[in-house]
Amino acid sequence: MTDTNLKLDLKQAVLQFGIKSLRSAALGLFATLGYESERTLEIDSVQAFCSQFDHEGKLNHPSALP
Repeated sequence: MTDTNLKLDLKQAVLQFGIKSLRSAALGLFATLGYESERTLEIDSVQAFCSQFDHEGKLNHPSALP
């Protein structure tokens, strides 16, 4: 794969975040980067991620995504 093809594939993968679910788009982006795993978590929102992994509230920053 050429650099140009990879850049186009990455662009398409990033654009999927506006169309697909967060989980699906993220898995697609990771696959484009060459990373795939059978071990994934079923987290469907930023709030779900924070409640599971950010017990101390360190990700609760004014410039962080809601």
